[in-house]
Amino acid sequence: MRTSNKTLAAEVAKNTGYPVEVVKDVLQGVAIIVPRMLSEGLKPNLWGLGTFSLAERTGRILANGPLKGVVQLGSLCVKFKTSRALNKTYRVFSDERGPNKEPN
Repeated sequence: MRTSNKTLAAEVAKNTGYPVEVVKDVLQGVAIIVPRMLSEGLKPNLWGLGTFSLAERTGRILANGPLKGVVQLGSLCVKFKTSRALNKTYRVFSDERGPNKEPN
């Protein structure tokens, strides 16, 4: 099941009592600030969710078949390490469902 940004904002608003528009503004701010912090060499942490970081990869060159060209991919990629709390919560949910079971 996918959740849209609008649904996420509505759920946060419902659980916190803040207006949906305020929550949307905050989420949009996070989407702007996280890349800026990464470019400054910082590791932004979303409390209770995890930490973003930049990692170096070997640059790659790909042949683009339909366009008959070559594409060079950069050597930096964004990583997200989930928090212990989120991992623990997920383990509880998956234990309740059991292996290969769909959520209720």
